[in-house]
Amino acid sequence: MKRVFQKAMALLLSAGMLLGCCGCGKKKEVSPADRLFTYVLGAEPASLDPQAAGGEAAWTVIQNLFEGLCRLDGSGNAIPGAAAEWHANADNTEYRFVLRSGVCWSDGEPLTAADFVYGIRRALDPNTKCPGAAALYCIAGAQAYHTGTGSAADVGVEAVSSGEVRFRLAEPCADFPARTAQSAFMPCRESFFLSTGGQYGMESDQLICNGPFMLRSVSGWAHGEYLRLVRNKHYAGGAQVLPVGLKFEIRAQDDPAAELGDGTVNVAKLTDAQEQAAAAAGLETVSFAETTWGLALRCTGALANEKVRLALVLAIDRTALAPHYPAGAAATVNMVPDAVSCAGGSYRSRAGACAQPASAQIPAELLAAGLSELQTDAVGALQVLCVDTPQNRLLVNRLLTDWRNALGCYLNIETVADEAALEARLQAGTYTIALAPVRAEKDDPAAFLDAAQTLTAYVSAEYDEWTAQRGHNPVTAAQAQETLLVGSGAFCPLYAQRTAYGFGKTVSGVIVHPFGGGVDFRGAGRTE
Repeated sequence: MKRVFQKAMALLLSAGMLLGCCGCGKKKEVSPADRLFTYVLGAEPASLDPQAAGGEAAWTVIQNLFEGLCRLDGSGNAIPGAAAEWHANADNTEYRFVLRSGVCWSDGEPLTAADFVYGIRRALDPNTKCPGAAALYCIAGAQAYHTGTGSAADVGVEAVSSGEVRFRLAEPCADFPARTAQSAFMPCRESFFLSTGGQYGMESDQLICNGPFMLRSVSGWAHGEYLRLVRNKHYAGGAQVLPVGLKFEIRAQDDPAAELGDGTVNVAKLTDAQEQAAAAAGLETVSFAETTWGLALRCTGALANEKVRLALVLAIDRTALAPHYPAGAAATVNMVPDAVSCAGGSYRSRAGACAQPASAQIPAELLAAGLSELQTDAVGALQVLCVDTPQNRLLVNRLLTDWRNALGCYLNIETVADEAALEARLQAGTYTIALAPVRAEKDDPAAFLDAAQTLTAYVSAEYDEWTAQRGHNPVTAAQAQETLLVGSGAFCPLYAQRTAYGFGKTVSGVIVHPFGGGVDFRGAGRTE
């Protein structure tokens, strides 16, 4: 299953050239290299510190500034990054990574194994509050240190020499090399970090990096406007860095398809409607399903009772809801999106469709039984929270009609202005039912499952037991937990939404990572 999508080069880059025509009719060599690429971030990163920054905007910039022990190729496979090679023991519980000869920081100082060890331990330090620290839990002692029950000395990572890093894992992990491409694994030079006095990654002169690009020394970061990156002359990676530089603009983007067409930007993130416009204009696009929208029934009050939740879910007429889904969205019964992979392949193809809620009782009987267990005769004041759009209002009103007709329940609709306001309410937990997205910044079914569990406040000893089995039986554990969340009525999947990207007409060699992974420009080229 592809986890990364790449817009391929029009011709082999080893040839180094593309051909164009000049005015005299002779062939003129036009190289795709040495071009400036422009991309709109939308939001400004609060920091470019790999161990502390969070969000797609930050990671898009960070992955072009930094390089882990491994990188991901166009199919999501681990390829050499700062490490030239790696070796695992027979059961994939120990790994050794050997650094490339001559690897350096952007200031010309040598990059060492100790820099990777320090970066990882710093990510696990509870005081760092690293958003991606959980990605390190496969390392022995990592979770204990991060949760305050262990020490840094117990974490299974060490510098065997200046050029070799060794890991001891808590459990077998065949895809561990690919995980080292994540931000929490990035190196950090202790002496430079301490010299910044708490400002590391906050300004262009408070950051050193080891990736294909570096922040321009003059006007590299104009807050609220842009970030300018140039080639890192000390980069010693395994491939040529084609662009001469990158410009990340910080602004709103009303019509990205038009900006791609006129060359204002070279790569852009698109909505479903914008993707259709870009395709109609003859531009290439890629997309992948990485978000599931559905009803999150918060398991408190009357909704703590499974029979009450199931009554509401089973009373829904899904066929009548479908016309009110956003354009380009696909109806789904699965909570974990199709694009997610697990144990080296597609999670969905291995797990199959998620088992659906079922009951021998009709919804009205289920509701009556649930209310009887709660010793009450009404569900109380329930509201459905959603973003205020015409489509959402139609969808939720259809739900309210189903519940009134099947259950005799009169619920209300509550709207918020936009997705940012919705996210704030979801994080605060101040809702009873919400039309909400399940997303994750990691290609792992467990990340989606835990996001849904948090969203719904679902509590189950069986769920916790399967969490302990994730390292040994990842597909089976995820399948069981998805069934628990959906089958208990805690989360009712409705439709899957895609994320799309568009490319300028002569753009090639760009790698797009799903799940908030951003865009990799190292091999990007264009001929105009």
